[in-house]
Amino acid sequence: MAEDELKEIRGKIDSIESILKEYLSFRAVFGGYEQIVSTYFRLANMLLTRGKITPSMLIGEKLDTISEGILEVLFTLERANITRITDELRKETGAASRTTVRKKLKELQSMGFVAYLGDAESSYEISGELVNRWMGMVGLNVKHEEGQAGNTR
Repeated sequence: MAEDELKEIRGKIDSIESILKEYLSFRAVFGGYEQIVSTYFRLANMLLTRGKITPSMLIGEKLDTISEGILEVLFTLERANITRITDELRKETGAASRTTVRKKLKELQSMGFVAYLGDAESSYEISGELVNRWMGMVGLNVKHEEGQAGNTR
């Protein structure tokens, strides 16, 4: 082989290496977005076919209407006490009692879906486990702990 041919081949190899480095660098930075994009398309499909994404879809089991409503309120407000949750449910459904909300909160807490904060307002929030499920559902690997509602949502 002539020296000119070797230089040309080396030049092409260098060019290919440069392109591969760029591609691999791009994949390292943006590769995870593929999963996020496909997850959002799946969520968009759920929204289009069912009208909304409910806590039951996230949990994977059917909840009663009041429990579902409580979780929706807590997802929206991040944290609230029994009175506030009851007021929000009354706005949505027209009726709700503090006794029933208290009972359902205890059930949701025992199921691991709600956390009692024990603060001055006696607030509840969505549990870290449920937030982590939600983050996983949307393709994010962010870990959430109780008492940190405003920090990750």
